[in-house]
Amino acid sequence: MPSKLLIAAPEAAYEVCYTTPFGIHIEGEIRINGREVMARVWSERDRFVGRVLGRAASIPAQDRYTGYACFIDDTVLAIGDYATVQAHSVVIATGSGPYIPPALLVFGDRLVVNDDVFNWEDLPHRIAVFGPGVIGLEVGQAFARLGVQVRVFDVQEAVGLLTDPMVVEQVKFDLGEEFYLHPDATIHEMKLDDNEAVIVFTELDGSVVTGRFNYVLACTGRKSNVDSLNLENTTLQLNKLGILVFDAKTLQCGTAPVFIAGDANNILLLLHEAADEGKMAGRNAAHYPDIEVLPRRAPISIVSADPQIAMVGQRYVDQEPRNIVTEAMDFTDQGRS
Repeated sequence: MPSKLLIAAPEAAYEVCYTTPFGIHIEGEIRINGREVMARVWSERDRFVGRVLGRAASIPAQDRYTGYACFIDDTVLAIGDYATVQAHSVVIATGSGPYIPPALLVFGDRLVVNDDVFNWEDLPHRIAVFGPGVIGLEVGQAFARLGVQVRVFDVQEAVGLLTDPMVVEQVKFDLGEEFYLHPDATIHEMKLDDNEAVIVFTELDGSVVTGRFNYVLACTGRKSNVDSLNLENTTLQLNKLGILVFDAKTLQCGTAPVFIAGDANNILLLLHEAADEGKMAGRNAAHYPDIEVLPRRAPISIVSADPQIAMVGQRYVDQEPRNIVTEAMDFTDQGRS
């Protein structure tokens, strides 16, 4: 939710700039105070987080443990160094953390992830964003509208979870009018120089450019928070990407009485999906060994950019072209749009 808090300020600033056609004239200079923008983000973030922590704290003390948990075996957990729990079944819901490609580590302390952004006291002058996914596009456009020079890079040609070439091109055109968006960039060199991140890349017009940035923001995906669970003490298996092997229909890990829900399983990293999976995993864990396949919602994801981007159902890249009839509608000349 902090990203949505950050979006609110640039939306207000943007709308103020385009009131003249409606006969509304704003006299004087529009001034953006970065410290005040970030102070509001801090305040609202703390309020939201406080509510979540409050709900956790409302669980009766005799029904909860506080500390880091790790496996001793499939159904025995150590809680810190003060308690051991023998469980009938276990649900892993440890969430995920930012994944940082090793190549970006060259930027040292100029490299940040989205969590770091919401601790800034002021707005930077120039940032480079790697990864035009949901967060990359939302934060990139937000900072651009707040007067920050933004360049968004990637090397995979994907934009905001979209894979349909026609839609990707339209999004690149629309968002590219506000900030530099290059989802299939050629990067020649990356380094840290004089406390600035330096990136040498091929510009959209084919020229080679050297850019200097205050920060590089890595929006390059998420990874499951399971590294500290001591999974080697269990019968659970990991795939080659380090993700627990589990049945996506029941959320059970192998044949063990262990279930995994939410961002930790890396299926769909969305709040409503995590909530549904928590219920699914909890139900099956409580009724183990009588587990069942529980219904899922149709996949849906939204990017709160301008224009907004929504995707419902199966992704274009996952479809079999010969079995799918595709129709497209362009509302550019539709008066009601």
